[in-house]
Amino acid sequence: IGAGVSLGGCMVREDGWGRIMVSREPAAITPPRAVNGHDPAQAGFLWDGRFRVTGIRPGDVVGAVVNFRAQGVPEHPESWLSRDLPRAVRDTLPAVLDGGTFRVCALQETPAMATTGPTARFSPVLPLAGARFATSR
Repeated sequence: IGAGVSLGGCMVREDGWGRIMVSREPAAITPPRAVNGHDPAQAGFLWDGRFRVTGIRPGDVVGAVVNFRAQGVPEHPESWLSRDLPRAVRDTLPAVLDGGTFRVCALQETPAMATTGPTARFSPVLPLAGARFATSR
């Protein structure tokens, strides 16, 4: 596959270990979206055509890691769970900007979320394996 090919908003490429990696095509990601004045924790909204988002506070911004990184926004130190993912995958994960840093939404809920509870949930519209992303404050 070499550098990869684009297919339906996804990038398909070989990962260097002989495996095929599929990630979101960065150019296809919806721009960051500020949450204004309504309570999305109740109704939710669709982001990037892929996720139903709930639990975002008014004033927070929803985007992808690549969006915030391109703007020079620092990553919150607790966004460690996804750091082992290939950069092409991690850059396209959803993230929430609040208080001057962004938090990468974890692929699974962390032990810290058991006590604080997730504040943002990204539920796939078409889940392949029932995955749900979440982040806490």
